[in-house]
Amino acid sequence: MVVAGNVKIIKEQYISRTDFIPEIMAQKSGAAMGICSWVLNIVKYWEVIQDVEPKRKALCEATE
Repeated sequence: MVVAGNVKIIKEQYISRTDFIPEIMAQKSGAAMGICSWVLNIVKYWEVIQDVEPKRKALCEATE
């Protein structure tokens, strides 16, 4: 389960780094590139869910 504190730490310590880019990681190893891409996509997904979930709940309540 993703927690807001974990996402904050990931953004501050990893995503903010200039070398935490899949293309740069690909020069190091394919596995590093895959993990980097996965982390970036999980954080993006979490940000979208934070925006959509309250709207989904409001819609559910409105239709009841």
